Amino acid sequence: MDAARAEIVEQSLMRCLKHDAARKEFMDAFYDEFLASDPRIRAKFVKTHMHRQKEMLRAGLVRLIMFASGSASGRATVDDLAKLHSRNYFNIEPDMYDQWLRSLLTCVRQYDRQFDSALEKLWIELFTEGIAVMKKAY
Repeated sequence: MDAARAEIVEQSLMRCLKHDAARKEFMDAFYDEFLASDPRIRAKFVKTHMHRQKEMLRAGLVRLIMFASGSASGRATVDDLAKLHSRNYFNIEPDMYDQWLRSLLTCVRQYDRQFDSALEKLWIELFTEGIAVMKKAY
């Protein structure tokens, strides 16, 4: 993905992350959605410090955007994340990434007022690249 299109996704993410006092924060909404999506996923987070997890996710989303735009540091981070999430460490099964993306898109749809089908396609294209690396490392 070219840097200009990755920037559009990053701007969308930043709109999602802007706190609106009238509703939950984006990361809280995402984890509520994601953890409710599958009992296997919920079980992976039983002993997780969720405040720290949300900070790591936020950083990880930015790194995935960097990876998709061709950044070497983004690539290194995705490779590291893939190793950590492989069967040898966190044992995140490949189908869980599909649920992760569905949950993410559900929340982006709710939190980004500029969300439309074209933006959805960019989100899918961008994150599918990083997810492919994660699945391959399993």
